Amino acid sequence: MPTTQKDKTKDVYIYGSLDEDDICPICLEEYTLESPRTLTDCNHHYHLHCIYQWMEKSQVCPFCCKLLLVLTC
Repeated sequence: MPTTQKDKTKDVYIYGSLDEDDICPICLEEYTLESPRTLTDCNHHYHLHCIYQWMEKSQVCPFCCKLLLVLTC
């Protein structure tokens, strides 16, 4: 009787993997309660301090290049 060899598979688990919506695309750090995500009018998300720092150099969204508007009261 011929012998057969079973294919051995290993499960791979990635612990703590983050969705792209959990990370600021400017600084690549996670959003936290102290530094939450902020949405722009073009619906892209960044840390507030990151997008303000970005806007000192450029007035367009770093993701889609749409003009960023800042509303003041």
